[in-house]
Amino acid sequence: MSQNYREIRIQSLEKPLDVDKEVLAQLRELKLSRKFIDSMKRDAVDCPWVGSTISALKCMGCPYFVRRFKGTIHCGYGFKKV
Repeated sequence: MSQNYREIRIQSLEKPLDVDKEVLAQLRELKLSRKFIDSMKRDAVDCPWVGSTISALKCMGCPYFVRRFKGTIHCGYGFKKV
């Protein structure tokens, strides 16, 4: 079975990155718990689409986001069309 995603390691930071209020509102609409959102604020990924390090929460709102699994985020950038 071929992979239709790339695996990006999640990095833990000491200071949380800023996340737009729009992204937080979008994630709350998905019924994610406040505890989960607070724990993810200190996680970051090297985004291939943006080309820099971004918050994992911002990554979860991206159209290329596939899933979060065991310390990695599966990204469909370059594999699926949006």
